[in-house]
Amino acid sequence: MFKILMPAAAIIIMFFMVNRFWCSSSGIPPELLKVEKIEILQFDADSINLNVFVIILNRNNFKIDVSDLYANILHNQDTIGIAKKNEMVQLNALDTAAINFYASLNTQKFIKSVSDKNDSLKLRMLGSANADLGLFTLPVDIDLEYSLNIKENISQLVEKDVQIENLIKLTGGRLKSFGTSESVVE
Repeated sequence: MFKILMPAAAIIIMFFMVNRFWCSSSGIPPELLKVEKIEILQFDADSINLNVFVIILNRNNFKIDVSDLYANILHNQDTIGIAKKNEMVQLNALDTAAINFYASLNTQKFIKSVSDKNDSLKLRMLGSANADLGLFTLPVDIDLEYSLNIKENISQLVEKDVQIENLIKLTGGRLKSFGTSESVVE
């Protein structure tokens, strides 16, 4: 009798855990509150590699450990890059968490998206991650939207990287002409 009750109890407990996860009135998907900082790791003709620091809100009334994040970054249904994080991230119940993830954007697609002369770029992260609920791990869909203020964010990134010579490196130059109103440097 005990051999039958033990698996039945485990199944009932698992049912309630899964039911609690999927049917939580507070909502399952984490919410992207804001992008704290974006660091350019590498910028070349093929890709823009970024380290993105964000604040995420877990609206569930239970803790979730999230791992193996992988998502496509979309603009107007066109995939312009990917985002990923392999390390475990702990999202406490009804709390915010500061996390960072790696993102890689296709340079040509990103420039094309930015060249639409809009003040902001509406991006969507669409993918999946694994949510560890203690007894078991479930796949969780990710669907986050973010409006990137191009003028504010991109100009700060380029200005900072030019100052530390990550983006543009001056290899040499000479004074071609010198005048009171104008000087030319080659």
